[in-house]
Amino acid sequence: MLVLTRKCQESLVVGETHGFEKELKITVLDVRNGRVKLGFEASHEVPIHRAELWERIHEEERLLDPDPRVPESGNRLSYAELPNEGLISGSDY
Repeated sequence: MLVLTRKCQESLVVGETHGFEKELKITVLDVRNGRVKLGFEASHEVPIHRAELWERIHEEERLLDPDPRVPESGNRLSYAELPNEGLISGSDY
């Protein structure tokens, strides 16, 4: 985890370095009573959600269309247990 310190009206940018386009700009708008107000600038194609909402969306998607590689426990299978469909072996190069 990258940890940064920002003051009010200071920003940080995700992307836009060495050929990457700016994907997200986050600005600290206000800090008051132990709460931080953030502003997010991104293209309309970039979804932005609070973490708890993002987790709920992904859980609902998993229940509607479960990934066969994820057992009921929710733990992903190791690479050795994954089906090899579409994988390229060293001899295929």
